[in-house]
Amino acid sequence: MAYEGKPNIEKQLRIKGEYSNPEQEMLFDWIVRRTKPNDVFAGTMPVMANVKLSTLRPIVNHPHYEDVGIRYCNL
Repeated sequence: MAYEGKPNIEKQLRIKGEYSNPEQEMLFDWIVRRTKPNDVFAGTMPVMANVKLSTLRPIVNHPHYEDVGIRYCNL
């Protein structure tokens, strides 16, 4: 497995480019400019992960995704 994995990782590392999502960047800019630092956000897990990372705003998880192991990771 490691033998096959190493070439795949090397191939992925050779890919050059930049991820672009202007709409999402506009959302994060709006959050930073128009909301208070302690305002809490809810939404889909992928978007909320990016909201937390990009704006440092608190987030909540939808109960559908509730898991004891991740319950306290968002604090």
